[in-house]
Amino acid sequence: MRILPLALICLAMYGQGFGQARTGQAWPHDGKYGFGTRHLHIRNHLPSDIYVQVLSGGSSALKSDHFKLAPGADTVYETPNEWRASRLWARTEAVQSGPSTLIEWTMGSRDWYDISLVDGYNLPVTVSPVPGTYVKNDPNDPFQCGSISCVEDLLPGCPEALQKRDGLGLVRQCLSACSRYNKDEFCCRGYYDSDSTCTPAAWDVDYPRLFKNACPTAVTYAFDDSSNTFICPSTGGAGPDYEIGFGALRTSPQPVPIASRPPVAAAHRFRARLAPGLLRYALTGLVDAPDLKIGLFSADGRSIIERPLSASAGSLPLPILPAGVYHAVLSSAGRILETLEFR
Repeated sequence: MRILPLALICLAMYGQGFGQARTGQAWPHDGKYGFGTRHLHIRNHLPSDIYVQVLSGGSSALKSDHFKLAPGADTVYETPNEWRASRLWARTEAVQSGPSTLIEWTMGSRDWYDISLVDGYNLPVTVSPVPGTYVKNDPNDPFQCGSISCVEDLLPGCPEALQKRDGLGLVRQCLSACSRYNKDEFCCRGYYDSDSTCTPAAWDVDYPRLFKNACPTAVTYAFDDSSNTFICPSTGGAGPDYEIGFGALRTSPQPVPIASRPPVAAAHRFRARLAPGLLRYALTGLVDAPDLKIGLFSADGRSIIERPLSASAGSLPLPILPAGVYHAVLSSAGRILETLEFR
């Protein structure tokens, strides 16, 4: 049975998306690759440069590519209508190596797309088909032309065994068990090359479950396909365009150097619920935690409200919210402590 994905949200939530996706050339496009050229609207939500990498598979006319995006900048990147087994990712350093949060596509008469943490994680990512460039033939299927995301910052909570640090000692990437240990059991190879034999729940530590808890619609190991098979059909011989955001929780707490993180009490309980026009919350513990904040974010990482936590219980006023998935986020001094999901 398919599980309703964390990143699914009704199309009304995307009405304030990237301007180029709304006001640019009428779709379908005649572009660099002729009729049906796809447009990827890519934006950098981070306060630093990112370096975007593109790897094209198969016999695509588009080969490997790379470019830089400044903080807050966006660009429109063109791809062929038929774009097979291709990947796109970003890094915060031009020469950074190692695993990254991947966006994967096979584009054609029907697109298959996902966010993959199979190799590891480095940045928050959102992916959304652009409204107006596709037609859903099954409006009740959340996996058809759905939006997917991994908007949690996984670096602060990355298990020590999987951490990859830079020269200053900061965690820049969180490796998967396969990338870290390169064993058949963790990489689903050899004897473990099937969904019945590759079973992370049987490992000493179920590392994919840690990723899955934070990013339910991401692929976390080779046979993880229960809630991340997204498709979007083409219409009139042309497939959809996509909006892509890196660092999508741009107004949410950001990671800070390990050495400067304040000690935080382990025993606490964060409760919250949505009421018409209000986010009600209550917190026990963490009385001495510095710079406590509470925020509400949509499933694609857009901030609805974020405020300092001035009392252990209270409510925050909210605008009228469309139906969808939302996250209440509790943080202390730039460190995400806990998130709660609402549908």
